[in-house]
Amino acid sequence: PNEKIKWYDMAVMYDPENVKALHNYGMVLRSKGIIDEAIEKFEQAINVDPNFSQSYLNLGVLYWKKKNDLERAIKNFRYYTLIDPDSSTSKKVIRYIKHLENELKLKKMIHTDE
Repeated sequence: PNEKIKWYDMAVMYDPENVKALHNYGMVLRSKGIIDEAIEKFEQAINVDPNFSQSYLNLGVLYWKKKNDLERAIKNFRYYTLIDPDSSTSKKVIRYIKHLENELKLKKMIHTDE
C-alpha cells in the first residue's frame, strides 16, 4: 500500500480532477488507517463530481465507524441513496440510516436527562 500511496499521490498531482484516482487514493489511505486524509480525498472526489456515489458511501462508513459522527454519516449515506437508489447497496445503506437515526435519538435522550 505504501507504493500505491506514492502512485496515487503522483496521479492526483498530475490530474487533481481525476475523481477515480482521488477516490482510490482515499481507499488506500483508509486501508492503511490514515482516516483524516482518506476523508479529505473522498471529499475532494465529491467536489470534483458531486454524483460520485462511492465516495459518499465511504465517507458515511468512516464518519460512522471511525469518527463516531453519526450526523455526518447519515448525511453522506443519504446522498449515496439519492444518487444510486436502486442498487442493492442502497438497501443496506437505508438500514444503516435507520439504525444511526435511532442511535442518535437515543444519545440525545441520554444527554437531555443528564
